[in-house]
Amino acid sequence: MNKKYLYIIIILTVVVVALLGGAGYFIYQNYFVPKIEKDREINLMIKNFGCEKFSEVEKQTCELEVISSYAVSEEDPSMCKRLNDSLLIDYCYGRVATELENPKICEKINDNSIYSQCYYSIAIKLNDENLCGYVKDNDKASMCYVEISKSKGDVSICEKIKKRDTPENFYYNQCIRLSVNMGQLDCSVACEKTLNEGEKNECYIRCAREKSDVAFCEKIYFSSNYLNRTVYDNEQAEIARKNTCYGEIAIQKKDTSLCDKIMPSKYGNSTEREDCIKYVQQLLK
Repeated sequence: MNKKYLYIIIILTVVVVALLGGAGYFIYQNYFVPKIEKDREINLMIKNFGCEKFSEVEKQTCELEVISSYAVSEEDPSMCKRLNDSLLIDYCYGRVATELENPKICEKINDNSIYSQCYYSIAIKLNDENLCGYVKDNDKASMCYVEISKSKGDVSICEKIKKRDTPENFYYNQCIRLSVNMGQLDCSVACEKTLNEGEKNECYIRCAREKSDVAFCEKIYFSSNYLNRTVYDNEQAEIARKNTCYGEIAIQKKDTSLCDKIMPSKYGNSTEREDCIKYVQQLLK
């Protein structure tokens, strides 16, 4: 082989070895050394906390507290992997994500419940309803929208609940009701938005009280198959709820003529109309 080429090969070999050595040293100094130092520091913290003195369950809880706190302070969620239980690792990720307000860390979580709690907590903390959409649990997602709607004073957020709500539309109706209580929505609008039939009727009664207006009492309605009762029973239940509403507004306005709207019902008192008139007359004395 030509000596010239031999020298070139030797020089290239030396350069490659030097580069590899330098790269190895760089990796060692910048990855392994800091990791070793972090491990040493965590072990010292665990020792100082006395985690080893506890029972196995308490020891795991202690280690979770130490490691998650350290991961937060270092802004390094990878430290959670030092825990020896997959559920504890997920809890650690959840805490780090929440403390650092970083929803991307939630994606490291395998447990659905902890994953949902992670996004829920950050959504509430950042007041960001868009993060509620990542919550897998429907109840928790709905609660997330309710809380942020309340916090922002934005009733439009309630609409996001509909696809995640219970069959009875519990959370949506709660969100609408809170909007009324906080003065964000007029009760007349709220009642029309309310989805559940029973809740809608109660809304009409509340609105009648608020506005001292029997027109809302007239809106009370029970469909023929409501709660799987007979048509007759629902008709009688409707009359009874209207009677209650009429009686309350008659007393509010001290107007006996409103008592005349009270009709006989199987669910009411036979003297309900007369009792209403007598009570209002006493108020007028």
